[in-house]
Amino acid sequence: MKVPTTFLRSKVARRIVYLFVWCALLPVTILAVVSFYEVSAQLREQSQRQLASASKSQGMAIYERLELLDDDLQVVSAMIAEHRSLEMGRTQQGHFIGMAAFSTDGRQVARWGNAISSPRLSEEEMRQAIVRLLRTTHNLAEGAGAAPLAAAWKLRQSLAGQKVVMVLSGGNIDLETLCWVLRQATA
Repeated sequence: MKVPTTFLRSKVARRIVYLFVWCALLPVTILAVVSFYEVSAQLREQSQRQLASASKSQGMAIYERLELLDDDLQVVSAMIAEHRSLEMGRTQQGHFIGMAAFSTDGRQVARWGNAISSPRLSEEEMRQAIVRLLRTTHNLAEGAGAAPLAAAWKLRQSLAGQKVVMVLSGGNIDLETLCWVLRQATA
């Protein structure tokens, strides 16, 4: 079917066609653009709400697990304080492969499961662990508190690929050691 184009030869006819196209297509185009931006904004807002909700849910799950871990460590601490042997229940056995507790002088106080034994650490290694903690985590610990990191650093090749948990504790550091640590950390 062929559309006759003779009516477009007159100026009035062309103006009527242009007016029709202008009045029909322009509002539809504007509506499409506005709808696109509105829908995009709503989808973006909805995805941000979902992300915030998922983040909060994950954060609460992690917090809950940390609370359970804290309870387990409190039980272990009480057992060590009472000079009882470390006997882990089924719950703790599911959480830990092994555990070792050390005194402030680096002596192993208690051990359970497949825990590593701590290597002998020099004063320099302890100081370097304090500096490493301060540089990387911005936390200050005394020598004994940084001992787990010093031991893990010394055994880092044998611990490669394993999950290692260390408890950072103690901020009772003397002024001379603190000055040395601060000089090293800022060097």
